[in-house]
Amino acid sequence: MEHGHETGDSYSAITANGYQQTVAGLLRKHQELLGDIGEASAALLAKQSALDAIEAALRVFDPALKPATEHKRRGTGVDGLHRFLLDLIRSQGSVTTLGAATALIADRGLDQRDRALLSNLRKRCGDGLQKMRVQGRVTGARYGNGGELEWRLSAPG
Repeated sequence: MEHGHETGDSYSAITANGYQQTVAGLLRKHQELLGDIGEASAALLAKQSALDAIEAALRVFDPALKPATEHKRRGTGVDGLHRFLLDLIRSQGSVTTLGAATALIADRGLDQRDRALLSNLRKRCGDGLQKMRVQGRVTGARYGNGGELEWRLSAPG
């Protein structure tokens, strides 16, 4: 064997070691990203709770005030509420506006007995669903005695 040349066995060992290092590195990065997502989710939940508390305080001072239902810099894209509503309709087949608001309260871990919060989130869900109706994403039809709308995904077309 000449100096400077590798045998097949040593090349296989180097290749296997590179493979193991790559897999280990990818697994470390995967774990790091999972942790980042968990932290970001917790931060988002805290901000959503703070937003709900501020809206509750605003209702004390001006019950007729209608705060924005989405962040204006996002433009016309799907925001978090729209994504939540679409996922909810996909999982349940259909949902009423009240059902969507109740599910949102449960998803955020908020006080389900807070009637003012339910009313506010029902309005926000209704606004979001109406906006998605205009976009052609969902359809709404009267439900029960006609005082409630039941929402479904629009047929693809």
